[in-house]
Amino acid sequence: MTRIFVFLFFLLTSQFVLSQAWTNEQLDEANTAKDYDYVTDEEKKIVQYINLCRMFPKQFASNEVKPYTGIRGLKYKGLAKFKTSLINELNSRQPVDALEFDENMYDDAECYAAEISKNRRAAHQRKNCEKNGYAENLYFGKQDAKTIVLEWLIDCGIATLGHRKNCLNKLYGGFGVKIDTHYEYGKCAVGEFGE
Repeated sequence: MTRIFVFLFFLLTSQFVLSQAWTNEQLDEANTAKDYDYVTDEEKKIVQYINLCRMFPKQFASNEVKPYTGIRGLKYKGLAKFKTSLINELNSRQPVDALEFDENMYDDAECYAAEISKNRRAAHQRKNCEKNGYAENLYFGKQDAKTIVLEWLIDCGIATLGHRKNCLNKLYGGFGVKIDTHYEYGKCAVGEFGE
């Protein structure tokens, strides 16, 4: 009986560990910003996490979304509902191509991140940075790349799920992202999506 228990425990924990890990090949394939020296490691990770979700949706739901409990200390209204909706969507999605890192979109994101880092503005309200027609995601807070992407994907409280739709839209093939400081929230991130 003890041997059976030990064997079952080993089998269950082995599958759990194997199913949770990303392979080096997956991580490398998703990291389309890796060759750009001026892009920070956190910005590269945002690109990588979005691409992992696009390319391996079911695995991303299991590896990243299911264990996510939200930002510590922040009270969410409806997190479980929005998280479940994302898991269901990812489990029924077909993989799509990775977003390629785009220098023009990066420049646009950099300009707008610098603008909003020091000024109180309504979301997506530009004054000094020309709008180039890209779909845009914004994030405010001191979180890491993985949390930023998960917050965009779960899109808690956003009825239109606009951030999620931008991240997963198969028509988008390019992406640029910039993280900057923010006078009130510590950091801000601007993500630009386009064809």
